[in-house]
Amino acid sequence: MLSVGVNAQEKPAENSAGIYHQRGNSPEGGTNYILFPDQQFVIAFFGGMLKGMWQQQGDQINFKTTAVPHYSCYGRYVAGLKGTQIRFKINEPNQTLVAWNTLAGEMTPVFNKEANCFMPPYILDLDQEVKKIYLLQNSAYLPETPMYEFTNDQNFNEFLIINLKPDYTEVKEFSLTMNTLGKKHPWSSLSEEDLYYFKKYLNTIQFPTRLDPENPIYPKTESHNSDSYVQLKAENYPKPEFRIRSKPYFHFSCDDP
Repeated sequence: MLSVGVNAQEKPAENSAGIYHQRGNSPEGGTNYILFPDQQFVIAFFGGMLKGMWQQQGDQINFKTTAVPHYSCYGRYVAGLKGTQIRFKINEPNQTLVAWNTLAGEMTPVFNKEANCFMPPYILDLDQEVKKIYLLQNSAYLPETPMYEFTNDQNFNEFLIINLKPDYTEVKEFSLTMNTLGKKHPWSSLSEEDLYYFKKYLNTIQFPTRLDPENPIYPKTESHNSDSYVQLKAENYPKPEFRIRSKPYFHFSCDDP
């Protein structure tokens, strides 16, 4: 594991702060490393961005990414809605399991085994009131993660459940040499618009306490209701013993007619 503490071997941050570009082999381009003087960084690549803290030790730059919770859940009350509606905005390969109100030793998979050819949005209608939501990642390819319990104490009847790729939910620590990073480009090589965007990303809370329509993760399929969602409080527990129900909430397969 890398140390993020400052020691005598570390060079001043401003010596290496700047913009670096690594070429990629894909048509989408390479990876940009933006190292700010305050030791924050942004790594921008096709399809995503990461942020965190960097420090230099000799000829080596140590990176430590900032992670977000595995799950976040938002709710709101919709007048006239019968029962409860659940919207899933989740990373499909993580194999999310869910239970409502009580575990009772059972959890239900959101998707079928070996699911593919996904067709979002994923909207589930339940004919029951939901006061507790239990969520767990069940992929064998992921490190063991805790059980998440969300409590609905505001009588919400519509929920948005969010789960991101492991790139964003797992802290990553890695190092690159200055030679690997390559030539440092001046700040003037970034447009004012791009620089503003990266700085805004550094200061943006991934999961705010209130989710407004202007937020990128707000459901884009929603047209008739622009009310904000409120984040539910979460508790984490060690992975419990449970059974997995055989029938998922959604079934997707490229072999389906």
